[in-house]
Amino acid sequence: MLFHMACARLYELRLVRPGLTVIEQSLVGAARESARRETARRVAPLLTPELCWRLDGLLEVDTEGATAMATWLRHFPVAAAPGVMHDEMDKLVYLRALGAEGWDLSALPPKRVIILARWAQAASNQALAQSSAETRPCWPSAPSASSASSTTRS
Repeated sequence: MLFHMACARLYELRLVRPGLTVIEQSLVGAARESARRETARRVAPLLTPELCWRLDGLLEVDTEGATAMATWLRHFPVAAAPGVMHDEMDKLVYLRALGAEGWDLSALPPKRVIILARWAQAASNQALAQSSAETRPCWPSAPSASSASSTTRS
């Protein structure tokens, strides 16, 4: 209703308004950017320098397996074979060593967590690495001594 009133007023003043799709895209884009900033603000307390360093390390290509850990974690099993189940258990051990069980995401709405999980599943490592500083509040830092002994995949 308010939108129609604004359009009528612009028409009365003989002002040219942008097309509806341009206005919609602008509003949707602004809403998404606002949601990204709010998500980063709410998650920031969880992100210690060591955790940021370890999360950034997920995007680096492993010299042994020639693939990034994030890619390895994203692959779903396609069979119920013992080797595949072993790989899934390796992923669980790796995520527990990363401390993922203790991440309190209750500050985020459940729908937002689902949206982020889907985006992380679908996005390439390059897209994840190139995320803006507002949406990826990790900062470059040197690893501490305790993070040097991270779990590697089998």
